[in-house]
Amino acid sequence: MAGSTLNNLEPHERIIVALDNIVAIDPRSNQIDRDITASRIDSLVAQLKEKVGYFKIGLELFTAIGPTAIEIVKRHSGEFFLDLKFHDIPNTVGQATWVAASYGATFIDVHTLAGMDAMHSAVVNKAKAKLLGITILTSQSEDWCRRQFKCSVKEKVCSLALEAASAGLDGIVCAPTDVAQLRADPKLADLLIVTPGIRPAGSERHDQRRITTPAAAIQAGADYLVIGRPITADPIHDRSGDGGTVLAMIGMSNPRAFHPFVVTISIILSIGRS
Repeated sequence: MAGSTLNNLEPHERIIVALDNIVAIDPRSNQIDRDITASRIDSLVAQLKEKVGYFKIGLELFTAIGPTAIEIVKRHSGEFFLDLKFHDIPNTVGQATWVAASYGATFIDVHTLAGMDAMHSAVVNKAKAKLLGITILTSQSEDWCRRQFKCSVKEKVCSLALEAASAGLDGIVCAPTDVAQLRADPKLADLLIVTPGIRPAGSERHDQRRITTPAAAIQAGADYLVIGRPITADPIHDRSGDGGTVLAMIGMSNPRAFHPFVVTISIILSIGRS
């Protein structure tokens, strides 16, 4: 097994729950219902805060209700990953990183493709936050990468990870299928590796292309697993305005609808580390 940099973590502490696909839509106006969205987030965070390590606040949720999402997580003493994927000119990336750090984020991310200067600017402004570099998104295919960069996904991810390390970032975000090769490179030994694209065997891929199971990601050497829809299901398609729908979907308020992934995740991760 490739070595994680955080072998002392409890299994559940490796889980970052993505608070995605939870935005409520008012069926009458077809507009975002901020109050119901906030209520859904509050209920989910309250019931998961002792079962997972962190919560991810991404573009969709932050665009919908802004810093309210952060306030909700902090109200429950939760730690969070502010996943806004900064990709702009160096000054803008640096200032945005400073603002994100001021919210108290544990993790902040920037696109490595923004370049070395942008990454340096983010490093200078990250304060105590862990700064992660986005490599190649899990939705991007091998064919796309070869067209864009004239090399394989694995080659490009490795190149971007080396740039992230050189710029002073704390870690990178990559597909779980890319982890093993990164762990084999001694120059990347100290980088945190955070992996989205985590799916239980047999579950839907949705828009993710390069995915694997939780156990396989940990065996490859991932430090943290970002898990969204397998835990939170897909309540964005529910337009009834029922704030309890998401909890029912993950089996916390409706035992009959219980999703076994929530119960077995720590066991799976433990097996993956053995």
